[in-house]
Order: sequence, then structure tokens, then C-alpha cells
Amino acid sequence: MEWYPWGPEALERANTSFQEARASAVESMPDWEELRQRGHEIKQRAIDNLPDALDTFEENIRSRGGEVHYCEDGASARDTILSIIRSHKGSSVTKSKSMVTEEIALNDHLEAAGLSVIEGDLGEYIIQLAGEHPSHIVAPAIHKSREEVAELFHEHLGSDPGADIPELTRVARRALREAFLSADVGISGANFVVAETGTIVLVENEGNIRMSTTVPRLHIAVVGIEKVVPRRLSRAAVETLAIIAYHQPITRAEIEEVSHIAHCHEFIQGFPDGYDTIVGERGVKLSGG
Repeated sequence: MEWYPWGPEALERANTSFQEARASAVESMPDWEELRQRGHEIKQRAIDNLPDALDTFEENIRSRGGEVHYCEDGASARDTILSIIRSHKGSSVTKSKSMVTEEIALNDHLEAAGLSVIEGDLGEYIIQLAGEHPSHIVAPAIHKSREEVAELFHEHLGSDPGADIPELTRVARRALREAFLSADVGISGANFVVAETGTIVLVENEGNIRMSTTVPRLHIAVVGIEKVVPRRLSRAAVETLAIIAYHQPITRAEIEEVSHIAHCHEFIQGFPDGYDTIVGERGVKLSGG
């Protein structure tokens, strides 16, 4: 196991702010426990009917011109992803945050094959530049202080070593925007896979996922089979996800936007080079398009 001398001050500050933000978000929603229970019931019904749900998803995504691949393990998933990229003559990849791709060491595999791979999530991008692994499932660079990030950006991107947070954000935006616009392939995970529509639903708070999934000519989503749900998302599912993941309440307008994004995926992914979905035993499911 690798050990990193992460700064206790940065971790303590982040942990405190995370807990306070979550408590505030939960407090703002009097029906929080009811939402959690409804979300649990949705997932339990999906798991109870998983084979049928997967068959329905596969049928519906293929009806849109997509493709589905099932992988037995991480090695099979890595090889399948690389094969898809090569079949589309891809050479540069941008990624949104995905714990499944982290678990199967996808970046190392693609880079060893000569591909350029850039993480689009800001926290993941910071960790990639540092040559480290994520320290948190939601906030991968939670252990990094502003000073450490400033020095890292100075070393790799030529920015001011004393840059404040707004300037660091601008520096990252410029670098990542160039990567998004030039990439051949976008790779993402998914929060939910909707069987009845053959769609992949992604919820974000930065905007990088939208860039990775719509700008490159090929999109590959790496998704666990446990993410499948029978029907379109309910308000309860999205609200609960927003608080658990981002410690933020989500408004009705934002939920409608999420539904709109999911709807657009049905059509945007129909006219690029293809749409591939890979599913593995634990849950490695990929799609591209």
C-alpha cells in the first residue's frame, strides 16, 4: 500500500466543512429520511429485477444504434475499452471522475498503449498532476492545501506560485478546455442507467462531465451493473444523491435540467461514431458513442 504524507491541516479543514455542509443541507429538507427510504426502495427493486432490467437496457440502447459489452473483470474491461478506442482511431482521452476506472487502473493501461489521458474533474486533475491516487470518493484532492495546488500548477502549467483560488480555477479551466476541445474520446461513469429509455444519467456540479460526454466524437461510460434502474429517475433519487455526494440541496429547476440532459444524451449519442456499453460482473459497464 502506498502512503502519502497528506497534510493534517488540509484534511481537518475539509472534513469539518464537509460535515457542516451536509448537516446544513439535510436540515434544509424536512423530508430527508423519507427521501432516503424512497431512494433505497428504488434501488432494491432494481436489484431484485436486475437481469430483466439489464436486458431491457441493452435492447433499448441498441435500438438507438448503441452497443453493449459484458466484462468479467478489470483486465477484460481495460482491454475492451482500449479496443473500442482503437477501432475509432482515437489517440486522446478526457475523463470525468469515475471510481470504477480508478479501481481497474484504466489510465495506466491507456497511457501504456500510447494514449493521452486527461482527467476533467478539477480534483482528479490535481491528483493526476501530482502523480497520486484519490484520497476521497467525492473530493479526490481533499488532502491538498491551496498552497500545494498553487505550487503544483506552477510546476506543470506555469502559473503564479502564489495564485489564489479564483486564479487557480482560471488556470485549470484554460488547460482543461483545451483538452476537452481536442480530445477524440470522452470517458465517464454514470449515476444511474435507465432501462426503459436506454439512457445513462450523469449528475454533476462542475460542468466537466458534459464536456467529456458531448464534445469528443466517441463517448465511453464505465458503469457498474448495480446502477441500473427500471424507469426514469424520481425527484427523491436525485435530491438524495445531491446531498450525499455534494452536500448541497438541489432545486426543482436543477432536477428538470438533469432530466433534460439525460434526454439529450438519447439523441446526442445517436449521431457520433457509435455508442458502446460494457458491463462487468461487479459492475463494469461501459458505453460509448
